[in-house]
This record gives sequence, structure tokens and C-alpha cells, in this order.
Amino acid sequence: EAGPIVAPAGSWEWSDSTCAYVAAMVAGWGDLVAPDDPDARHPWAVSAGVRLAVAHRMGCITRPDHEAAVDVLTDRMRVLCRRPGAVRDFDPKEVADAVAWGILKVEPKSDEACRAELADHHRDDPTPPADVDDAATWPPLIRFDDDAGPPPFPVHCLPAPVAGYVDLVARRVQVDRLIPAVMALGVLAALGQKTARVRGPGWSEQLALFVLALADVSERKSPAHAAIVGPLYAVEGRLDVDGADARTLHNEERRLLAGRLDAARKAAVSPKPKQAAPDAAAVAELARELDDHGPERVAPRLVVDNATVERLKGIMAANSGRVAVVSPELSFLSVVEGAYKSGSEDLAPLLSAYTGGEPLVVDRVGRDGERIAHPALTVVAVGQPSRLRDLADVKGAEDRGLVARFVVAQARPRAGTRTYSVEAAAVPELRDTVEGLAWARLVDRLADRVPSDAPPMLDLDPDALARFVAWANSHEADSAPGGRWSLIPGFAGKAVGLLLRLAGLSWLAEHPDADGSEPIPDRVVGAAAELVEWCLVAHEDAIRGARIPEPIRRAVRLVESARRGTLSGSKADPQPWAPFTVRHVSRQLSGSNSGTVDRDEARRLVDLLADHGYVAPAPDTKGTYVWRRALGA
Repeated sequence: EAGPIVAPAGSWEWSDSTCAYVAAMVAGWGDLVAPDDPDARHPWAVSAGVRLAVAHRMGCITRPDHEAAVDVLTDRMRVLCRRPGAVRDFDPKEVADAVAWGILKVEPKSDEACRAELADHHRDDPTPPADVDDAATWPPLIRFDDDAGPPPFPVHCLPAPVAGYVDLVARRVQVDRLIPAVMALGVLAALGQKTARVRGPGWSEQLALFVLALADVSERKSPAHAAIVGPLYAVEGRLDVDGADARTLHNEERRLLAGRLDAARKAAVSPKPKQAAPDAAAVAELARELDDHGPERVAPRLVVDNATVERLKGIMAANSGRVAVVSPELSFLSVVEGAYKSGSEDLAPLLSAYTGGEPLVVDRVGRDGERIAHPALTVVAVGQPSRLRDLADVKGAEDRGLVARFVVAQARPRAGTRTYSVEAAAVPELRDTVEGLAWARLVDRLADRVPSDAPPMLDLDPDALARFVAWANSHEADSAPGGRWSLIPGFAGKAVGLLLRLAGLSWLAEHPDADGSEPIPDRVVGAAAELVEWCLVAHEDAIRGARIPEPIRRAVRLVESARRGTLSGSKADPQPWAPFTVRHVSRQLSGSNSGTVDRDEARRLVDLLADHGYVAPAPDTKGTYVWRRALGA
């Protein structure tokens, strides 16, 4: 503040008791939800430091409670700095500086300005103001979830050529960044699988990925899919055209050889008069020549949208043992779900194609089956949240680890928040932007990599290997029964390998010609580790959401309606966190003004909110409930 010091800090006195307002203020800090904007963390700490200094100056807090308040502020900042997608190191000195800055800001303030910082509170008031909860009269707040929704996707963890275009697509299409991000990872995996492996301490990982993004209807999945996957389809078309002549020649030569072999067999069985019948050795030689010529070549397939598992095996056999399923509407998983529920399929092909360690045999009508020594399959799909429960219901999907192989994440809804402008019509198409052209060039270069059953091995440099081992050991402890990831043991068990896969794909995105001669640096492994941490939290969030009982789901809807102001208000006249009645709850859940939802059910939901500390009966109005005001902080 500009101006002379009004009350130097040395003249401030400690109180004999902490007032109810300040006690509730400090208690509320522990309930605050992490801000969506990582840049808001430090300003919040500084603001808290100012209010704490005002409490000291106005004689509203004791010395021990002031010290305890600093501890609460420190603990909360430590939690906020660990938020997935925005992780950074926390230095306790940051809080000490915020408290010191608060003192400097408060010394020049007038008494009126200080009281305004605490909602015009006066130390001698017998009760706290109406806008503060009395911590002594409210039960502890037990949140229905630990986060305000799924964590945002950490775009900064993607390699630069990818991150820029993902961010642009998300802003232009107005979708959650998760949707274009997972599709971009699918494109990288489609082109990277079987062209390299990443070596860990004692094993190696192929570069296939299984990712399932959950998004509600009208979340613009298809436009994002077209922008991200379009260059991959273009590469596939180019490879088709470029190889058409050679493919035709190869197939015609094969047909001639097959014809000669067929004619030789017929002549050996039924020789014509005055013609020497070919012996078995001659027929066998023709068979070897046909076999050496190779199978019939088909148009290259890098990506498919919808196929049965059996057809996928055939496509992989004809395309160097690999293929990717990138679907904006989850059609592939619908086929899998129906096939397995009818008992006509087995999970083994999907499980094997993720690991790449077990061969697959493709049965052929009229001839020997074809063996895929190291199959590779990438699956990236986007679908409605209910589809995760449907997939988990497929026989064996959870028990045999199919669900555990998927990175599962819930996209944040954007419907109702989008904006439109005339100027947007004049901007270049996404594919014509600098970022779009750079993405297309990267896809072209990655498409030049040659798939192989013995691809180059990518090693980690010493610092990267040390980081990986330290992370893996820490993660192993968190994965123990009762540990941090006890809700998702299957996926947690795959996370160490997932880190290597993501590091390898990021390295190829930066170095499309990588042949293993240069190791993956620590920087890339660090970004991959942060991304895997996000994957763990997102997967747990999605699995927890799939298992939430219906009453909890409805209670969460009511909390969200109160936040938007539409529980007791309306879209035209929102009243956030306003008092409400059971009739408001009944009307909200029925979606009409008729109150058709059973009143007893509505009352049980209000009781559930009260048991969790979200609401309490209004002291002066029978049948009315008030929200815990810390929720609106």
C-alpha cells in the first residue's frame, strides 16, 4: 500500500482468545478446493497472509493460533503444489514470505480497510458475521470427492511439436484438452509401435497404448478427431498410392506361381498321356518358391475405426504385425463388448497385442495359419462415461487385466461455456496453421520409420535411468495394499511400463529418426513421470466415478446446481448457495416444476448432504436448509 505506516507491526497486540470469525476463516483454508489455474496458488497464499496480518493487528487472534494458522496455510500450499497436471516443488519459505508480505501490506492500511478485509468484522462482536460458518456448530466437511472434477490434462508434458497443436485444437474446437491430447498420443503410438522399444532395468517395452477418454455427448469429439488423426489418414492414403504399382506386380507374380503350383499338383496326380508327371520334389520346389514370394499384399492400414477382434488380427498380419484403432465414438469397444458377451471371442489377442511378447496365429481358410511373432495394437477411443461400466462388465475384462491396460480419464465438459464470434470465420483452417503444418510434417516423418520384429532399442541415459528407478521404487510402495493406489491395483501395476512407453513416444516425437544411438535424456523421463502421475489420478478418478452409488451421484448434482445457482434460483436469475427446501431438491431431480420425484427420496438426499457437513437446517425458517458457506469461498 502507498502512504505512511498507520500501525507498525511492533504495536500490534496478541489477543487472549481467537474470535469465532478468524477461527472459521482459518478452518476454511483446509477445506478449500485446489484452484483450476495453477497460477492462482501463490496469489491465494499472499491473500491469506494479508488477512492473517489483519487478524493480528485487529486483536482477533492469539499467538499460538497464529502459529497454527501458518501451519495450516503451509500444509494447504503443499497439497496444492502436488495437484496433478500442475505439480511443482514447494518451498515452505513461500508461505513465510506471504506472511511477511501481509504485514507490509497491512501496516499502511486504515482501520476501515482492515475491517473490510474481514468482512467488516469487529473483535467485540458476540457472534461471527452471517457469512462465516461457526466451526463449533458445523460437523466436519466430508467431501464426496477430493477434487473439483477430474484433473486437467498436463499438456506441457507432451513434446513441443505435439503440445502446440493439441493446445490450438482444444482452443479452436473448444473441447477439453484431454480429447485431442489422447488422440495425438494414439497417432504417435500408431506410427511408433514396432519401430522401437524402450529398455528398462531388466526388460523392455513396446510403444503401444490403450487409452479411453470419457466425454459426454456434444463434446465435439469428431472435430477434434478429424484435426488430429487427419494427417494419419493422409499418410495411409499416400502409402496406398505410392505402393500401388509394386503391390499389383507382386500379387500378379504370386498368382502365376500359385497357378503353376496348382497345375503341377494336378499333373502329378493325373498325368496326361505321353507327358512325364512332375515328381514330389518338383512340386515341393514350386511350393517353396511361392512361400518365399510372400503373402498377397494389400493396401496398407495404419489405423481403423471399427473392426472385430478376428479382423484386427488379419489386418495386423497384413501390415507388419501392427495396427491402431482410433475412434471418436467408441464403436470398436462396442463391437468387443457384444462379441465377448456372446461368447464368440477371447481376450487373448487384445492382451497379447498390448504387451507384444506372445505370438498370435491368424487362421486362414484352405491354407496354414499365419503367425504374428510380436503383435502390436494401439487403441484410443472416446465415449460416454457409462461405456466404462459396460466395458468392465465384459466377461474377463477386469479379471484378466483388459481394463487395467487402459489409461482412463474423464474429460471436463465444455457444453454451455463456449463462445462464438464473427471473427472466428476468418481464421485459417487448423491444418493450415503453423502448428497444424508442423504436426503433419511430424506424422509424415514418423511414417517413414520401418516396423520390425527386432526394432532399435532406446536406452535411458544414466540420469534418466536413476530417475526412473527412484520413481518406480516410490510407486511400488504406493501400490501396496492400503497404499495410495489401492483402488486401482491393476492399472498401478502397469504404470511403470507405461512410463517407459510414454518416454519412448516423446523421444520419437522429438527425434523421428531415432535409432538408439542417442539415449533418452532425464528431461524426457521427468515429463513422462509427471504424465504417468496424471494418468494414475485420472484413472482412479474415472474408476471411482464408475463405482459411485446413485445417491452420491445425485447429491453431487445438487451441490453443482447450488454452485451454479439453479437449485433454488434459475438460469435467468441464478442464486448461488441460496437456502433451499426439499421441494427444490425434488424439482431439481425431476427436471420439472411438478416435483414428481418422491419427497421421501429427496429428503434422504438432504439428510445425506447434512451428514457430510454440506448443509444444515436454517435456524429461523422451518423446512429450509442453508449451505456451508465455506463451499462458496
